[in-house]
Amino acid sequence: METIQIETHQHVNMEYPIAGVSDRVLAGIVDFCIIFAWELFAMLTTVFLGPFSLVLILLPIFLYDLIMELAFDGQSLGKKMMAIKVIRMDGVQPSVSSYLIRWMFRLIDIGISGGSVAVVTILINGKGQRLGDIAAGTTVIKLKSAQDLKYSVFTPVDENRVVRFPQAVNLSETEIETIREVMYLPADRNNRATKIKMTQTLKTNLERKLGITSDLLPELFLSELVKDYNSLKGKLD
Repeated sequence: METIQIETHQHVNMEYPIAGVSDRVLAGIVDFCIIFAWELFAMLTTVFLGPFSLVLILLPIFLYDLIMELAFDGQSLGKKMMAIKVIRMDGVQPSVSSYLIRWMFRLIDIGISGGSVAVVTILINGKGQRLGDIAAGTTVIKLKSAQDLKYSVFTPVDENRVVRFPQAVNLSETEIETIREVMYLPADRNNRATKIKMTQTLKTNLERKLGITSDLLPELFLSELVKDYNSLKGKLD
């Protein structure tokens, strides 16, 4: 499986598997079926509500991909089913303009060409990008298995836990995900040095961001941050 390295805004290089063409095509088919079902529903309701309602009901069909990716953090319902997601190449959360550019290029990538331009561009590009992704600076990655609970952002914590770093509440979910991914990287003989370097880099940048100075070892520091984040978020919720 092809992978891509993306530097997160904590300056840590993370490797993600690129979503294959088949995953993206299947996600597109799921989305098409959803749109088709909605269109049938719209046609039936028009009989009762009049022709003007058709415009209002069918409009979401044209905006479906844009609305879904904005609402569900880079995923349509089809992408959710296939466990793939749109991300920025620089590791930053895609902006509204990024999603808008991708959506606008759908007319060329998928609409007029029937998807052939998108498929060819993805295969040639090597970074999982169709024309819209290239223009928006995005790509589509395959998410880790949802069954792997180690990568869950929110995990249970001891109700009586004493928070060590209250600044952890200022971290974003994306930053917590990055921390957990680094923490659970395999630490065998081949990549132990890489993991040590990544955890130290992540600790240094998070200390700077949060205004913390800690003598804890990098892995323990990161673990405490995640526990404090979950503890504080749980109390806020």
